[in-house]
Amino acid sequence: MATAHVLAALDAAGVVCMTARCLNALYGLQMYQGNAIAQLADLAQTHFGMVVNRDVQIVDLNDQLDQLEGQVQTLEMTVGEHEAMIGFLEEQLQAIDLALNNANDLLQFQQDALHAPT
Repeated sequence: MATAHVLAALDAAGVVCMTARCLNALYGLQMYQGNAIAQLADLAQTHFGMVVNRDVQIVDLNDQLDQLEGQVQTLEMTVGEHEAMIGFLEEQLQAIDLALNNANDLLQFQQDALHAPT
C-alpha cells in the first residue's frame, strides 16, 4: 500500500493508466476463462451424450447377440434332429438293402434250382 501511495505521488496519471490497462487485461482474462469453461462444458456434455449413445448401442447389440445365440441353439437342435433322422434312415436303407440282397440271393437260388439238371 505504501508503494502504491509513492507511485501515485510520482506519476498519478501513469498509475491510473497502468491500473486501467491491468483491469482491462484482467477482464479479458476472465472473458477467455469464461469462454474456455463454456467450451469445456459443451465438450463434456457432447461426450457424455456420446457415452450414453454408446451404452444404448451396446445394450442393443447384446440383445441382438442373445437373439442370434438363441437362433444358433435352435438351428443346432434342428441339425441334430436331422442328423438323427438321417442316421435312422441310413439304418433303414441298410436293412432294406440287406433284405433286397437276401431276396436276390433267394431268387438266384430258385432260378439255379429250376435250371439245374435233374
